[in-house]
Amino acid sequence: MVLSKKDLAVVLVIVLLVIMNIGAINNTGRKRAKEMVCLSNLHQWGKMFEMFTNDNNGYFNTGYIAATVGEKGLWMNALRPYYKNNVSLLLCPEATRAGYYYSSTFIAWSRDGLYGSSQSTVGSYGINGWTNRAIITSVGDTQQYWKNVRSVQGKNNIPVFLDSTSYNARPTDTDSPPNYFSEWAMGAHSGMNNFCIDRHNGGVNGLFMDWSARKIGLKELWTLKWHRNFRTWGPWTRAGGVRPERWPNWMRDFKEY
Repeated sequence: MVLSKKDLAVVLVIVLLVIMNIGAINNTGRKRAKEMVCLSNLHQWGKMFEMFTNDNNGYFNTGYIAATVGEKGLWMNALRPYYKNNVSLLLCPEATRAGYYYSSTFIAWSRDGLYGSSQSTVGSYGINGWTNRAIITSVGDTQQYWKNVRSVQGKNNIPVFLDSTSYNARPTDTDSPPNYFSEWAMGAHSGMNNFCIDRHNGGVNGLFMDWSARKIGLKELWTLKWHRNFRTWGPWTRAGGVRPERWPNWMRDFKEY
């Protein structure tokens, strides 16, 4: 049977659609696989944070303190004896390239001079700064810090370590969501915006203080207990009366919390 030009055109369109669908399926599969690797990384970080706090009487790392421990207090240094040279654990597979500018692709942060050398460290996870040991007094009320993991209740709703554009951030319940879709590099945001990034199809992966790891919806971030006085019913939650139209356009279709 000889096909007409019209029939050939229809067949060609069908073949192209099949090829496009196969590509979309493969892309979805790849993204899902990367999300699973990211969660596996966080499960391993959970074991390391648990060992660190056990070895330090229930306390997390101190954070940066210029007058005493300096950069040794940052989590990348404090936990180095546990992850040793396995630097791949510092990176979510969706964010392996460092950058300091607007980007339509996922980026990682970088920090120079860590470990007492000029070595540059690249990573794409960040710690909830309110878990630091609360020696720092210049960034707010030290009573907001969690301080000691052994005295904390409701650990399954307290975020510790998440997909991030900075290695450290301290969200507040009044932080507004970012008005753009692209990720920024370290230092371009503060607070919640470091974690409010569409890295895994409407969410980020996160580790909690009970050492469990799971995917977190972006709007769900405002319902987590970031510090002791954080209002989980704040102005960016359904309980706090947020209206769908208040969210930036790129976030409006995401699940409400």
